[in-house]
Amino acid sequence: MNKIKIKIWDKKLNKMWEPIELSMLLSYLLFKKCPNSDLYMAMKDHFIDMIFLQCSNKIDKNLKEIYQGDIVKYYEKNLIVGFANAHFMIFSGKELDDAYRGNHEDLWKALGDVSKENDSENKVLVIGNIYENPELLNEQK
Repeated sequence: MNKIKIKIWDKKLNKMWEPIELSMLLSYLLFKKCPNSDLYMAMKDHFIDMIFLQCSNKIDKNLKEIYQGDIVKYYEKNLIVGFANAHFMIFSGKELDDAYRGNHEDLWKALGDVSKENDSENKVLVIGNIYENPELLNEQK
């Protein structure tokens, strides 16, 4: 079974926290023990201002993990990774609602079989995320 990993976008600090396993995060919250005191203080003081982004457990063509909110280049288009209808998808709209209208592609289908390193089938490349690099959504080269 894959471990659930998340990244946290902190709206108040305008900062992306490093990925962490969900089980570790929960133990920090439940037991108030955290080796990274900055992370704990940020969560304690403004938990409501945080957006949790789940890892898809898939990698791009450069072996980088793909998370919700990532912007990926796929066949020369900059697309957003989202989670809806019980699966990860990539879509072109700026709102997740667009994914429900059928304006999306299943992330697993787009990735193909990427179980092998440097798989030539993998056409997905993480180029940023919607929080730190929103301007990438306007760039369609």
